[in-house]
Amino acid sequence: MTQIAVQFAEAFKDLFAPARYKVFKSGRGVAKTWQFAMALVIIARMRNLLILCTREFQNSIAESVYSVLIGTIYRLGVQDEFIIQKTVITHRRSGSRFIFKGLHH
Repeated sequence: MTQIAVQFAEAFKDLFAPARYKVFKSGRGVAKTWQFAMALVIIARMRNLLILCTREFQNSIAESVYSVLIGTIYRLGVQDEFIIQKTVITHRRSGSRFIFKGLHH
């Protein structure tokens, strides 16, 4: 597995602390989506997880964080480790899967 070096804002260091649920609250424009995507891609490489990515209203995969996750995977240079399909992203070695759902329906 390729080693990657990344930096996280101090406010997001707890993303790597063990917890069943993690909630971060802040305003717009503080990079929550990008920090979460980077942390989840890194963690998904290490152990088998089912990662549910949701929005209240999601009519299509394009309205999800799907493209952010793909961009993060490529930016970190680990695209060969993932199988990127239309509705799921799977890590080849760990078996972690990202799935995308809308909560309203």
